[in-house]
Amino acid sequence: MRNEIVYCGSCHCNHSCGIKSDFCKKRFYDIDLPTKIAPLRLVFCAEYLRSCIQTEMISRDTTYLSDWDIKKIIKDIIKPFLPNIVSHKGSSNGNYGNIYFMANRKLFIHLQYTFLECLEMLINEPESKYTSILDSVVYEVNNYCSMKGRYLKYKSRVEKLQKLAKKIKNSNIDESGIICCEILSIMMMSESEIKKQEKLQLINQ
Repeated sequence: MRNEIVYCGSCHCNHSCGIKSDFCKKRFYDIDLPTKIAPLRLVFCAEYLRSCIQTEMISRDTTYLSDWDIKKIIKDIIKPFLPNIVSHKGSSNGNYGNIYFMANRKLFIHLQYTFLECLEMLINEPESKYTSILDSVVYEVNNYCSMKGRYLKYKSRVEKLQKLAKKIKNSNIDESGIICCEILSIMMMSESEIKKQEKLQLINQ
């Protein structure tokens, strides 16, 4: 399966007609995505990178940049072409938390998505069923059950979620979409139940 190629920035090579030209000296990084089996290849001009490094050294009045500094410059070049970049794992937001994917180990690039976005990918993006997104969703469902299970009035919901988490790994593409919808429905009902119980606890205090 061929890589999808995205060209980043401009070409600063002599005698070149642009970054897609054969005369452009290129560098590239492959980025793993949770919705695609083949990685996304981000290509940029080596001379453009050299120019960015020189500009940074002049602004700092130095002749040396660390490996970390250079990686940051590369990230800045490719960032406009790759949304949802985060440099490290952050805290979870919302009821279900965020899910992080290692997109490129060399540059230490993570992609950040909400749990709901991941469910939507499994429903709408067929290839995502065969990427690490599936394991991440299953992990998040099981983690949700562990953290929230003690609040649920009906423990059978937790058991149902755990069964669905196991079932989705062996399902086909059509079945996985239905299972994702069922998981989301149960978790939303569970959140509603938790909020009711928390309100009752406050009233009875």
